[in-house]
Amino acid sequence: MSIYLKLQMKTCMNWKILTDKNTENVITGNLDDKELTHLTLTRMADEDYYNGIEGLSTQQKTAFELVQSYFKTLADFNDGLINTKPEPVHIYISGPGGTGKSHLIRMIREMIIRSSLKNSTSQSPAVVVVAPTGIAAYNIEGITIHRALNLPVQHGSCSKYVPLKGERLSAMRKQWVYTNTIIIDEISMVSYETFVMIHQRLNDI
Repeated sequence: MSIYLKLQMKTCMNWKILTDKNTENVITGNLDDKELTHLTLTRMADEDYYNGIEGLSTQQKTAFELVQSYFKTLADFNDGLINTKPEPVHIYISGPGGTGKSHLIRMIREMIIRSSLKNSTSQSPAVVVVAPTGIAAYNIEGITIHRALNLPVQHGSCSKYVPLKGERLSAMRKQWVYTNTIIIDEISMVSYETFVMIHQRLNDI
């Protein structure tokens, strides 16, 4: 079953949220991409976290609570309180600059981290936040898509997908073993070819 919500901001900005089946893994990084050696969990102070939630607009809270509801249901399933595993959630959010998308990403990431402490490590966090460029990744305390997934980069031409093998594949599988959510910022900048490589890499690991 799919759900489509079109949210109208008070500032007359449109936010679209699309949820559907199938979502598999995510990663979070909090270091500049150039200096990143491994993925680490980030945690807000409790006061900052709860104040951040209170500061969400009505539209932002709708998106936040949609994801939060999924993880609460997933926790119930993992604890044996319910028998049916919830369908993963796919969400697409759009809006012009200044409507709070980056803040919403930070709050959703923190909520997922807090909801997944039993099933994640600093080397394999529950949620990964990525973006297509280093600047975009830095702005949301994430890492680039190519860095997170070890994808090839070729300037001036389309990159050819290179499967990982041996120790490199084993290391990446360990890095992603507990990841359950991926957040992609600036998704309009991600090409079709990159999406194909993301799909291929996630299938490999």
